[in-house]
Amino acid sequence: MAEVINLRTSKRGWFIIALLFQVCFLISISLSNYSVEWFGKELRLKTVPVDPRDLFYGDYVVLHYEINTIPKKLWQEDKYPDNGEKLVIGLMEKNGYYTVESIGHVKPKDEMEGNIYLEGVVSHIRPDSIFVEYGIEKYYVPEGEGKELEELRGEIDVIVKKAQWGNAKISRIEFSEN
Repeated sequence: MAEVINLRTSKRGWFIIALLFQVCFLISISLSNYSVEWFGKELRLKTVPVDPRDLFYGDYVVLHYEINTIPKKLWQEDKYPDNGEKLVIGLMEKNGYYTVESIGHVKPKDEMEGNIYLEGVVSHIRPDSIFVEYGIEKYYVPEGEGKELEELRGEIDVIVKKAQWGNAKISRIEFSEN
């Protein structure tokens, strides 16, 4: 009889440990997203005009940044990347906005002070440029606000927070003063 009680206690203990592990895992996922907002470096990115038919889908706005289209002359390596390849893009602040300084498969060994590095994926390649997506091209808005943002395309600045460990997320949008 004593063996049966120990077996039940043991199963209950393992169940509680498994349950606590799952709860801690879910909390860590949500905290990692919030920690980008708390500790991330703020980047101001300039949006470029987009065809209005492509800008608004449902409850989010599709954003296109100047840093999405990168001239091939900034490529740091011999062989150009293929579609779907992960890249590291070096950004530098100029006139209040971050612009592309370098692009390659890895961070340069001689990193320039003040550069921020974002990871992106090659979407497609044109004869003169490489189009890169960073995972921050969609901004969710309350229902009904998309039309207003659609009319202001190209006049919106996006404030992105980038954490030291690589995560980036849109913090807010602002209307540019240009």
